[in-house]
Amino acid sequence: MNSRSYRPIEARTGIFALTAKLASAAGLAALFVLFFTSAAFCHDELGSDEILIKVLHTNDTHAHTDSHVVSSDNETAEVGGLARLTHFVKSTREKHKNVLLLSAGDVFQGTMFFNFFKGLVDYECMNIAGFDAMSLGNHEFDEGPQWLLEAVEKVKFDVINCNVIFGDSYKDASKKIKPYTIKEIGGLKIAVIGALTKELFTLVNVKNLVDIKVSDPVEALMPIVKKLRPAVDMILILSHMGLKEDLELAELVPDIDLIIGGHSHSLLVAPVVLRTSKGKQVVINQAFEKGEYVGEVDMAYSKTAKKWRLVEGKLNRMDKNVPQNDEVQKIVSKYGEKIAREVRIEIAETLTPLIGDKNSARSVETNLGNLIADAMQIHSKADMAFINGGGIRNGIPAGKITIESCVNVFPFSNTITKLTIKGSTLREAFMMVAQARMRGTCGCFLHVSKGVRVKYHEGKVVEFSLKGQPVNDNNLYTVAMSDFTAAGGDGFTMFSSVPERFSDGIKINDILVDHVKSLKTLKLEVEGRIVQ
Repeated sequence: MNSRSYRPIEARTGIFALTAKLASAAGLAALFVLFFTSAAFCHDELGSDEILIKVLHTNDTHAHTDSHVVSSDNETAEVGGLARLTHFVKSTREKHKNVLLLSAGDVFQGTMFFNFFKGLVDYECMNIAGFDAMSLGNHEFDEGPQWLLEAVEKVKFDVINCNVIFGDSYKDASKKIKPYTIKEIGGLKIAVIGALTKELFTLVNVKNLVDIKVSDPVEALMPIVKKLRPAVDMILILSHMGLKEDLELAELVPDIDLIIGGHSHSLLVAPVVLRTSKGKQVVINQAFEKGEYVGEVDMAYSKTAKKWRLVEGKLNRMDKNVPQNDEVQKIVSKYGEKIAREVRIEIAETLTPLIGDKNSARSVETNLGNLIADAMQIHSKADMAFINGGGIRNGIPAGKITIESCVNVFPFSNTITKLTIKGSTLREAFMMVAQARMRGTCGCFLHVSKGVRVKYHEGKVVEFSLKGQPVNDNNLYTVAMSDFTAAGGDGFTMFSSVPERFSDGIKINDILVDHVKSLKTLKLEVEGRIVQ
């Protein structure tokens, strides 16, 4: 097994730089300082009064039920899959008695396993793996709250969240999803509290959030932590808010001991250990994405001092050196065969890789973004089309293209909406993208169809044209986009109130499949549609 094991003292330069950058961005530099002292918390041996708790955790697995192939430095590796995770967890529990297994959310959405089975296969396998608790991620709402509540009836572990409010139309929601759970392990009481990003309504199609409200997670957590602190030995936040927000949370909510996070897909070389302005030490960790790693945090509790310290942080890579659990792999293979019969059918060939990695799709023009936008424009017969980079989840390597390849590129059930929009509204949207790009990569980055040219410079749109002519602020244009974007998702609120709109109900990934079929052989390069 390939694992990355670090103590904070060994990685202080990288982690300090990362945390300082995030702290500066959030205005937190004066609120806490990183705390790296090997004598304080990095002992291999336990004291006579200490109890060790081992926390294993995943986040943002995104329906990667089976293993998948990743590339790095011109090498490929098969990683992940719930069968490997299950073997690893069971093996760890044979060696250690005080083990907690947690998921920080976004189990749903990302591969054909979700398109076909809507998370039920993942939950079945997670039951066998022995998960103790899972917090809600934003993608748990992709099929709407009603399906989420039906799906969680199948789980044998606690599903927790403290800041999503289900309306009266969802009966028994409070029984199925509770604010927190208390786990008794090693004679200690561990309070695990779930929290979700307050940006839910910009991340999920609003049609899937009917009768749902989201409160500020800090405000929701404050009274719960205050209530539980005297009654438990550890406060653990199972967060789906992102690393920057977790750093803020550690300062803003007193008495937290450990934050296991998700949402930002952060690959931490070691757990972040920080000391708040009140002198409280808080440990924060996250384990990347798609089940490639299982995070492992060892915490020791002194019964005398009534304090926790980090013993060790480790990322365990789920590569071919980790065996697969037979029971889980049989389940995965059974459902995988059902998928294969329908979608692993070759429909075209690409002579060039179609670029869909997260960083590229959310920051620069890519040949895959162009392909999707063109497919949408041709289908809708709109003047132009665009697709948000946050919806592009995978690329396609050079070689044969299958239906599955196309669906994995855009795994959501979103449909096309064609709006009739003034040029000034379109310009406002691209200005928002320009400003967001100044802060880094962003899910709102728009890939555009052939004939559209956008030029950004220092947070401004300095050129915006269609077929060589400047877009006129006073003219009306027909524009095809996803129903998510048309409803104001990713911050495009300027589109949500546009009255003239049409949708034929056809899914974007089906349109992409048909378009790729028609091309047969692809050899695509970027064309200078977006200049930065």
